Amino acid sequence: MTPHLTFRQLELSIDREAIAQCGTSPLETWYETVRDKPIASFSQEDLCKACRQQIFLETVIPIAMEVLRKEPLAGEMFEGELIVAMKNISKYYWLTHRSTATELAAIAKSIISQVDEELRKDLVGLEALASQD
Repeated sequence: MTPHLTFRQLELSIDREAIAQCGTSPLETWYETVRDKPIASFSQEDLCKACRQQIFLETVIPIAMEVLRKEPLAGEMFEGELIVAMKNISKYYWLTHRSTATELAAIAKSIISQVDEELRKDLVGLEALASQD
């Protein structure tokens, strides 16, 4: 993983014209603000948005996992926001990244007793990643 890689550089590598044409919605405005920022220096909120939108997951997920290893309840808007954002990642991604899915499930399991009922429901879903086939 290149620590200085940006969304713009990733766009060029796959020629994503649709993403390159930013509009004025809040999501498009956010994308434009992070487009030239090294992904490794994204805030927790930036990582959450990228995960929820499933943008450049091959690069974003490893960085998000680094954050979760150090701070399993990472988040800016609420405690556990990043791990909840990971729940939005498609099943296909997790099926093709089994070791990451297993590690994420272990992180979820390690904090499940520390969280409220609402977050616990999301974590139970993530725990199931370890047993997906």
